[in-house]
Amino acid sequence: VYIPAEDTFGLFLFEDTWPCTGDLDFNDLVLAYNLEIYLNSSGQVSLLRYALDVRAVGAGMRQGLGLRLPVPAGAALSITRTFQGGAPETLQTVVGESELVIPVLADIRDAHDQASGFLNTDPALPTRAASPLALEVRLDPPQTIDFGAAPFDLFLYRRDEFSHQIHRPQYGGTDTFDPSLWGSCSDGSGGGRNFVDERGLPFALEIPVASLYPAEREPIELLYPDIVAFAASGGVTHQDFYANPAPGQGFTAGAGNTPLPPLPTVEAHTWITDLDCLGDPCDPNPCDSGGVCEELPDGQYTCDCAGTGATGTNCGCVCESWQTCVGDQCIGEGRLRFTLTWSAQA
Repeated sequence: VYIPAEDTFGLFLFEDTWPCTGDLDFNDLVLAYNLEIYLNSSGQVSLLRYALDVRAVGAGMRQGLGLRLPVPAGAALSITRTFQGGAPETLQTVVGESELVIPVLADIRDAHDQASGFLNTDPALPTRAASPLALEVRLDPPQTIDFGAAPFDLFLYRRDEFSHQIHRPQYGGTDTFDPSLWGSCSDGSGGGRNFVDERGLPFALEIPVASLYPAEREPIELLYPDIVAFAASGGVTHQDFYANPAPGQGFTAGAGNTPLPPLPTVEAHTWITDLDCLGDPCDPNPCDSGGVCEELPDGQYTCDCAGTGATGTNCGCVCESWQTCVGDQCIGEGRLRFTLTWSAQA
């Protein structure tokens, strides 16, 4: 499963001044993402692989990037981050959270080798390429997750104050979020819509395509006029506000008309983890009744039950004629059988 689609990147745009208003240029972090979700034979999620590219950093404050997944905090077998061309690094989860919360980047400028100043937001400055990175989260045991919530909760936090967070409006803060921020400054959160200003404008936006973003100090409504109606409706109308950019607006090139670096290809991230590294799904053999396990290209497996007299996902069913195999269980109404034995009496 690919989010937003195979070989396609979406964008996150963050304004880092919440709960105060700021310049609303939504380029404090511009993050391109693609998510691959791997499932086991039962449709549960066993691996999530994010390809991430920090396209722009206009933030003056030092910010980090976090990810919250809708699974228990202890559900991760391993969490690995790899910058392109670098060695894999093991990440730890955030302590004190009931769900799985990962500090993906302690400082978003790490993706630009700690370069200072405006990065790909000011047309008077040269553009520069980030180091694309991949985040892989392997879950054990695999988890049942609603794909409709993907790419899940990528959020911004202050580097030296993790409790100060900015999420998309459908999310509240994590367990360690500072609730005193609600209602302060220009916060307009309420009614199940969070991290918005008094006009209803979210401070974190997801766009399911690699679209334009505002230049430095260019309010987002100049680029996307429909976002005003989107905010006023609580996100109900004009959800495709990004489809109608105003001509001549948005960041397109840096000094000397140098364009933005191209997005990385999703294939460029396959070096991070070969599926062989996930282990052999047929060792130990998951197939019962002498079934033969066959590894599939996506790292999963299938059981060949031919000649075993069994059926089922893992050849776990040896059913009576009046029963049906569901998964690996024989289902059917119980029947009582009587065997009568006659003996001759002298």
